[in-house]
Amino acid sequence: MASAAMMAGAVQTYATIAVAIAAIGLPLYQLRRDGFLPRLRRRD
Repeated sequence: MASAAMMAGAVQTYATIAVAIAAIGLPLYQLRRDGFLPRLRRRD
């Protein structure tokens, strides 16, 4: 069984990774939605 400290460390690590992904991904999604990155947008 993992100790409580190891569990808390894992949760903190996953939370940090999730925040980093959101901090990078959300602005990119915003730019893409606003049309500033046309090469990522499909041509209809």
